[in-house]
Amino acid sequence: MLHTSAPLQGDPTTSSTMFGGHVMSTWSKSPWASYPTMQLSNVELRQMGQAFQMGRYPVHFHMMGDTSFTSWVANCSIHHTWNRGVTIHGTHQVHVRHTTAFVTTGHTFFLEDGVEYGNIFEGNCGFLTQVSNGMLITDNNPATFWMTNPNNTLIGNHAGGSLEGFGFWYHLDDNPGGASKTYSICPKYETMGVFKNNLAHSNQFYGLRIHPEYYQQSCPCCGQWNLTPARFEGLIGYKNGVNCVVATQVRQALHSCWLYVQPGRIHTVIGML
Repeated sequence: MLHTSAPLQGDPTTSSTMFGGHVMSTWSKSPWASYPTMQLSNVELRQMGQAFQMGRYPVHFHMMGDTSFTSWVANCSIHHTWNRGVTIHGTHQVHVRHTTAFVTTGHTFFLEDGVEYGNIFEGNCGFLTQVSNGMLITDNNPATFWMTNPNNTLIGNHAGGSLEGFGFWYHLDDNPGGASKTYSICPKYETMGVFKNNLAHSNQFYGLRIHPEYYQQSCPCCGQWNLTPARFEGLIGYKNGVNCVVATQVRQALHSCWLYVQPGRIHTVIGML
C-alpha cells in the first residue's frame, strides 16, 4: 500500500532537518505559458514537505484555476511527511483518488483558502495525522481531511487516528482568505457538494466536525436568509475520543444513515443536526 516502484523522497538528512522535497504545479499566467496540468499516478512520496514553510507540501496544486479534471493524484502513497499531504490552493476540479497518507504532519488532504470548489476526494485513506506547531493554529488539532469550502465531493474516504484532532473538519469562514481573498465567495453559506459513505475512527476528538458555522443558502452571498438543506450521508464512525460528530452553529444540515459506535453503545441515526 505504501511502497511503489516510482518513489520520490527527501535526502538522507531529511529525518533530522524535516526539510524534504516538494512537488508543485502552478501557472505563471504569462501570455506565452501553456495551461498547467499535474498528473501523479502510482507514485510513492516519502519524507517530503518542509516543516513550517508555507507552500512547501509533498503535493501542491497552486493557483491553477479550473483544471477541468485534467489534473489528478491517483493510486499514490504519501507517508512520513513534514508538512501536509495533498494541498489544493486556488485550484478547482482536481481528482484525488485511491491515495494513502500515513504519518503526516498537519491537515493532510487540505483545501487552503476557501475559494476551491468542485474537487473530488474519492476512496482515499489517511492514518496517523500528527500535530504541526508552526503552521495554522488549527494544525495543533489537525484534521485528516480539512475542507474550507463545502462545494467539493468526498466519497468513500477513510480517516483514522488523527492523534490530537479530527477525521473530517469543515471549517467555513465568511469569505476566502490568503492569496484568494475575495468577497464574492461565501464559504459558510455555499452549496454543499457531496459527503457520502466516509469512515472516521480512532481520532482524538471527533470523526466529523463542522465548525465554526454552516448555513447553506440558495444564494450564498446575497445577504438573504434563504436556507436550503445540506446533506451529509452514510458516515460510519467508531472509537473517536469524544464523539462521532459535532456541529457548532449549523442550520438544516441533514444526515442520513449514520452508524457510529462509541464505547458501550451503538447508534444508527437518521435526522437533522
